Amino acid sequence: KLEDRGEAEHLPGGLEAVEINTIHSSKGLEYPVVFLGEADKEFSTQDLKGDYLTDEEEGIALKSKDAEHYVKSSNLFLERVREKLKQENLSEEIRLLYVAMTRARERFYLVGGLEDAEEAYAKRRLLDSPSAGPLPASAIREQKSYLQLYLLAAANRQLPHFEEIRIRPEELLRAEDYQGKPMEWPDQDGQSRTGSDIQRIPYPEAPLLPGPYVIPEGMKAAYSVSELTRRGEEKERAGEKEFYYPAWLQCGDSSETAWTEMEERQEGEAAREEQRRLSAGERGTAYHKLMEHLPWALGDDLQRLAAFLEELERKGIFSREEKESIRPEQVAAFFKAEVGRRSMQAFKAGKLWREQPFLTRLPYSEICPESLSAERVLVQGILDLFFEEEGKLVLVDYKTDRDVTPEILIQRHGEQLRYYARALISARNQPLAEVYIYSFDLGSFVRVSM
Repeated sequence: KLEDRGEAEHLPGGLEAVEINTIHSSKGLEYPVVFLGEADKEFSTQDLKGDYLTDEEEGIALKSKDAEHYVKSSNLFLERVREKLKQENLSEEIRLLYVAMTRARERFYLVGGLEDAEEAYAKRRLLDSPSAGPLPASAIREQKSYLQLYLLAAANRQLPHFEEIRIRPEELLRAEDYQGKPMEWPDQDGQSRTGSDIQRIPYPEAPLLPGPYVIPEGMKAAYSVSELTRRGEEKERAGEKEFYYPAWLQCGDSSETAWTEMEERQEGEAAREEQRRLSAGERGTAYHKLMEHLPWALGDDLQRLAAFLEELERKGIFSREEKESIRPEQVAAFFKAEVGRRSMQAFKAGKLWREQPFLTRLPYSEICPESLSAERVLVQGILDLFFEEEGKLVLVDYKTDRDVTPEILIQRHGEQLRYYARALISARNQPLAEVYIYSFDLGSFVRVSM
């Protein structure tokens, strides 16, 4: 479950991810590698069956019916319409195959089975050379699948720009057969070091099929920045608890009663901490909601800020408790500070953005240092505020932590800001000049070094 808002409905371009589409929905798109599955599946002819067929030009064609013997039979008109629809359907399938094959920029895999590839090619070899003329229409109409259409074109050298690799079933990699050993691929001469034989026509490179993939234990496909920073905090707390022993335990009192009392105290403290954290979380949500809806032109005008809070409650955007948890003077302090005044200038220039969701990629080894996996995972979150000055970016994140110092804020949230900074630089492709935490409790900006 992603805890931040802003999950993308579509993956941004350039991500190393698998996307499953129909051929129709992939029109106009391109991918580095495309797999066309079930290419050996025969085209459906279900719509050519039945007691009648319809065509925009020919009209309705019905089966003949012998009223005396209650027998239905075909007729010339019905067969004429059926043949026309069959040709139109095949033409559409050829167009779809063209669309599928032209979606790939680097590799196109036609996935289908053949009992004897050489026989399949020889059976469809009709022309002596590509210049001998077009393929006979009758031969094209005999093909019943995408794989057969491809074989017909390839056997008659109608695809000179395609270099082909045929992969035998025994060469396919299966995860259940993977024993954790380094994968051995065929060398540049096409001779496999494992003794298997891949037929090459005339492609000089090793096939780019990926090796068996084993997902690192505990790895998820996507993480929120909040989740990652919380994981880090939990690890730190866990590390501290390993060396924590109450004084009475250090003095030798290790009875079962003493351990029970300690566990009860810890559970009570944990419950109180959870209640306090949730309360703080609700307060933080209220401040973030205000900064999202706040008309930036209000600036540090306390009277107008208070009136705006009343309006948010009246519209149902804020509850009474949320409105009362916000101190307008803490918001006004944002605009009185030098960075706040700069944000106002950026707003007037149309170069200020708030509550911007992002989705980026990070190596899993950065999230889980003990993992050696090079796999990348998605990381998503929301940037509270950033603005542009002289071609450079300034990033600001709001915090409502109480009883803090600038040093504590940096220690708590520095890692989170580093994730945000990387995502912003990647998304905007602009230099990031400054990163700040705005503390509502302190009423000031804290600069974070990247």
